[in-house]
Amino acid sequence: MKKLDLTFENWWNGDIELRKLISTSIQLKRILINTNSILSFPEKEVEKIQLKQEELFNSIRDLTNRFIQDFNNRFTNAPSPADMYH
Repeated sequence: MKKLDLTFENWWNGDIELRKLISTSIQLKRILINTNSILSFPEKEVEKIQLKQEELFNSIRDLTNRFIQDFNNRFTNAPSPADMYH
């Protein structure tokens, strides 16, 4: 298996994961890096990864807030709010 460069694209595609142990999987076609630190990536790639992680976090946070707001609206307007817990 060819060794992949530590790039944002390889991280984003799931070809590289950060792990403590080295393991390779032909089925998953992944190379697991023997580190739990993003610092093994070049600095410009770290910046890209961190920006993407922030973007993903914000989108998940926004989605979670919408779910909470939806539940609160349904709970408040429900004929029997206690049933909403079930």
